[in-house]
Amino acid sequence: MGSMRVGRGGTLGRGRLGDGDAGGRGVSGQTIVSSGRAVAGAPAPDRVLDLRDGSHRPAARRYRIISSTMAVGDALTALIAVVLASAVLEPHVERWRLGAVVALAVVVWPGTFRAFGLYRITHLAAFDEFRLTLAGTSAAVTIVAVAAVWWHPDELRAWLALTWVVALVLELAHRRMWRWQLRRLRDRQWLSVPALLIADGDGADALAASLEPAVVGFRVVGAISRTAADLRSPAGLPVVGSLDHLEAAVRATGAECLFISASALESAEVSNVLRTARRLGIDVRITANVPGILTSRLIVAPTGDLLTLALKPVRLARGQAVVKRAFDLVVGATALLVTLPLMGAVALAVRISSRGPVLFWQDRVTKDGRVFRMCKFRTMVHGRDDLLGDRVIDLTKPFFKLEDDPRLTRIGRSLRSCSLDELPQLWNVVRGDLSLVGPRALWAAQVGPRAADRQDRYEVRAGITGWWQINGRSDVDPDTAIEMDLFYIENWSLALDVYILLKTVGVVLTRRGAC
Repeated sequence: MGSMRVGRGGTLGRGRLGDGDAGGRGVSGQTIVSSGRAVAGAPAPDRVLDLRDGSHRPAARRYRIISSTMAVGDALTALIAVVLASAVLEPHVERWRLGAVVALAVVVWPGTFRAFGLYRITHLAAFDEFRLTLAGTSAAVTIVAVAAVWWHPDELRAWLALTWVVALVLELAHRRMWRWQLRRLRDRQWLSVPALLIADGDGADALAASLEPAVVGFRVVGAISRTAADLRSPAGLPVVGSLDHLEAAVRATGAECLFISASALESAEVSNVLRTARRLGIDVRITANVPGILTSRLIVAPTGDLLTLALKPVRLARGQAVVKRAFDLVVGATALLVTLPLMGAVALAVRISSRGPVLFWQDRVTKDGRVFRMCKFRTMVHGRDDLLGDRVIDLTKPFFKLEDDPRLTRIGRSLRSCSLDELPQLWNVVRGDLSLVGPRALWAAQVGPRAADRQDRYEVRAGITGWWQINGRSDVDPDTAIEMDLFYIENWSLALDVYILLKTVGVVLTRRGAC
């Protein structure tokens, strides 16, 4: 059966609805409208798609194949982790005992990951996958360890720790590889899920715009109007039917997902849409106007006859603040000690390359608006502001940096591209001026009288890295960077801090957005 391609703002593309002529068949005798223009009315298609068995849902079938392949990879990860940990701690263990534990791990691992929803890849954002991978790996290792307690009880704790570390590293690498592959396949539209929109007005425009990038994984094939008498075209999309003929529209277009704007329909209409989707076996997504919130903060909370979304509070309680500070101290102090030889080499290079002090000190603003002295390796020619010429530093813009700053030394340019100039800030972390992760510490001169406008940024300590640094660094404009800092504050968790730190390593190594 031919496919129907619908472009935004265009007419119905080549293909067939049922076995009729291209663009000449309607949906259950209904008029199909493209960009607000009537095309034709016609009887129902001669062939009807049976979407429930998945045979006519190519995107869903491909996602199932990928999920199965990921499960095989997870089983191999379990095998490697168990065998490696056992080889290190129990090199002379009987083969049958090792085989029994390996067999158990290979079964438990995919089952646990499925229970944690890690194979629902169309529903997982990157951070949610990271958080659930941590939890799923911990649960799987615990189950295997409890079952294997009879094997080597004397070494159980060490075996448990080593297996967990190896498994987690392998799982994160495995998931990262698949996330890159999924993005690549979505960009090529091989994994594009055809979707219909049920929205109106600005909601339709915003929804269509959000689904526009190919890497999101959806391809909008049309819109559904509320009634047959109201065949308007929201967001320049072709209207392929009304709510009364939703099932026929879904079958004709091959849609595998329905996006509903929460404000577009009444409760009874939403119920009818959900029943139709259940019969056809397709996904439904209802948009909620809660911008800038991670799904880990959302809780479905029935309230009377209403279904509401409750938000977990994120303001750091005393205990959470203690945990975050302890994490900063342990990781920061360890990183400071480990990088001391590297910092010594950098200091020597700065000293040899140009005259002036090795370190650069500047007043920055942190929690509660407190000003502190932040140190970095010097990257500019000392005392040569005259090199700026006619260029002016705009103090009204946060994070303002001159492009191709003439004051940068050759060594300084390299240090900035690798973020090595920021290593001395680990001392600020140990002192308590900074956190490892948090909003970017603004230059005190750039805050000035506008401090009240950004008061929310000072609810937590400023950080060496943060949400906007892993989402573009210098490629992000100042206003967007401020919004990303606020996003971090709204969604703080220790898991989010770990996620940002790991992502920072990748960003630094690839030098993405360096300036």
